[in-house]
Amino acid sequence: MNPFSDYFREGRFVVAVGAHDPLTARLIERTGFDAVVVGGYATAGSLLGMPDIDLVGFDAMLQRVRAVARVTTLPIYADGDTGYGGIPNLIRTVQEYENAGAAMIQLEDQVMPKRCGHMAGKEVVSRQEWISRVKAEVENRDTMLIAARTDAIAAVSLDEAIWRGSAARDLGADVIFVEAIHTEKDMERINREIDAPTIINQMEGGVTPLLPHSTLRDLGFNMVIHPCLVTYHIAHAVKDLLTRFRSSGNSALFLDEILRFSEYNDLVGLTEIRNQEQRYRG
Repeated sequence: MNPFSDYFREGRFVVAVGAHDPLTARLIERTGFDAVVVGGYATAGSLLGMPDIDLVGFDAMLQRVRAVARVTTLPIYADGDTGYGGIPNLIRTVQEYENAGAAMIQLEDQVMPKRCGHMAGKEVVSRQEWISRVKAEVENRDTMLIAARTDAIAAVSLDEAIWRGSAARDLGADVIFVEAIHTEKDMERINREIDAPTIINQMEGGVTPLLPHSTLRDLGFNMVIHPCLVTYHIAHAVKDLLTRFRSSGNSALFLDEILRFSEYNDLVGLTEIRNQEQRYRG
């Protein structure tokens, strides 16, 4: 069974955190979260040092999904953007992401090139194209769940977003993700009118209010994703460390702020690798 299916069947409120890279995916698992997000925003930042404006591409995202899947046992919620092209590209994205280890894929209705969901100037495809995309997604996965994301609130209206979410559910999408919700009232309406499990994106600094997980669950959501929290914290922490280190010129002053050599080696699995070497060398 798919772990996300089990979570939703059990009535569990799922908390998924974005991995800046495979190393942070290990930390997300060690600290007890339910799932790992492999998102385009964090990948664009960690891989390219650039914004989430459709610059990463299919191959790089697929490699990141595969790399994270190698180091964690948590289910992976993977960002498939718009599918990276036409319907054949979309089908390939679904199949390759599932083969790489994703348990759920997020696919959206923006036009290409897409933008981060909390940026201005988004546009969405027609209803007919949206329906075509969802059909292709649903019919070409095996056990991976389909999270149908719509950016129609900003591009059209809340009514349009609810229509698209309901249509996607009727076509077989497993989870509905209405992006960039502005108010708690809108959150409640979305969950009242869309008869499906729903996802809420808590993007720190974005247009959606940041609310406690208990409140989000009470509003009717089944899952929350924090795709950028780790990336933002890394950027802040590294900037602060480097600024102080440049001023002091002495790294010994920062030993209580960093993982020690042995702790880091444990985190990245060095002991397991050494055991493998010992086993096969006798």
